[in-house]
Order: sequence, then structure tokens, then C-alpha cells
Amino acid sequence: MAPDSKNPLGDDWILLEIDGSDVRPENVDVRSALAVAHRYVDLISALADEDAADLVFTGLKVIDKCVAFAFQANEPDLARREAKRAYRCAIGAEPAPKGAVMANRELREALRRFPTDQVVRVIAGNFRKDLRLTATEPSMSAEAQVSLRATPLRAGGQRPAVRFESKSEERPFTLDVTKDHARHVGRFLYTDIDIVALVRRDEDGLIESGTLVSFEPVTDDDATSAWRDWYAHNASKWDAIVDVESELGRGRD
Repeated sequence: MAPDSKNPLGDDWILLEIDGSDVRPENVDVRSALAVAHRYVDLISALADEDAADLVFTGLKVIDKCVAFAFQANEPDLARREAKRAYRCAIGAEPAPKGAVMANRELREALRRFPTDQVVRVIAGNFRKDLRLTATEPSMSAEAQVSLRATPLRAGGQRPAVRFESKSEERPFTLDVTKDHARHVGRFLYTDIDIVALVRRDEDGLIESGTLVSFEPVTDDDATSAWRDWYAHNASKWDAIVDVESELGRGRD
């Protein structure tokens, strides 16, 4: 597969591509290739479990023109996010959480045993990175504080986290939280809350990781308060009019 080619199956599939000189399904080192693919999926699943997410891989394809294993999951957006996170854990850019340490260690060991004249490449949406073990840790994007109105979809996990969706974000995202925040946010599942968070974004501008700083429920009084604020700034002159009906009827004759 050409280095600049995109995922031929679309964004709903995660690809693990094996590239090298004349690498084809007919001559690939089967044990090495399957070991890396197996351990990579294990790590993605372990990371999803840490986020209390029900991620299940439901499809598998093997693509020719070099060799690529393609995996499809029940939640494509979540699978893409965890695939990127698995990449960062494997290369040492992000520490693996407690529940994924063993899976990360086994993937790194499989990569150490992989043929040195070949490269394993992760393709998840527009994300395309070579999965290499390096001595230095790549830098991550800087954290930025954001304020959003978002809807929590799930909360909990061995490492407390909350999965959100927001009208201001293209895709759902997951934030690390304290245990107290996880319990409190869990009371507001599928309802709007206002959140403040520190987030990191990927190359496409999508939130790929972050931490919840604070949140407030959206109360029924918000619409009334918004109307009062608008009235005070735009229509308060009507307060000085004694006969509103006469004022509205002025100039009709």
C-alpha cells in the first residue's frame, strides 16, 4: 500500500499495515504479523475497558498490496480514539493505565521481535503513524482549557473517566475524572451539563484526551435567565411605557 494512501475501507475501520520490501500475504512472517495485530487489538480493548466503554471488534479483513489487517468495531469513533491512544502508549509517549499495562508490555515485546526491515503502521481515520519503539518520547500537543455544554454518555471505570458528546465537538470524547466527579456526573447521564476541562487535540482538531476540571448542571432556570438578560440589553425601554397597547397601535391610522 502506498505510504500516502488513505484507508481504502473508510474511517469506520482501523488498519494495522505491515510495509517493507516486497511484503505480501504470501510471504509475510505470519507469527510476527499476527502477534502484533493480536496485541494491538488487546491494548485497544484494555484501554476501552479502563474508560468503562463497551468496545467490541466485529469485523476483520486482510488487505493485499503489502499486508494490512483491518478491524471494525461497534463504536467506530471510540475505536479510533483508543487506537490513537494505543499508539501513544506503545511508543512511550503516554503511560499505559493500570488495567492496560500488561497489554502494552506484550505489544511492545511483539514489536521488538518484529522483522527490522519492515514497519508496522497504524491508520485510524486521518491518523497515520509508524508504530516504532524509540529511545526518546515524542512530544504531545499542549493542553488547553475549554468550556463546553456537553452530555455525559457513560461514567466510571477502573480509571475513572466520563464519555461525553457535545454539539460544539464533531465526535464524542472521553475525559479523565476524579472518583467524586465520576459519581456526581453519573447522576446526570444523557442530560446537558456545562463543563470546564483541560484537553489535548489531535491533528484534526478533535479532542483525544483530557481531564475534567469542573461541571455544573444545566437548570430549568437557564432559559428564563437568558431571556431576562436579552430583555435587559435589548428591550428594557418598554418598562417606561404605561400604555403598551397604545404604543403598539401608534401610527396604524
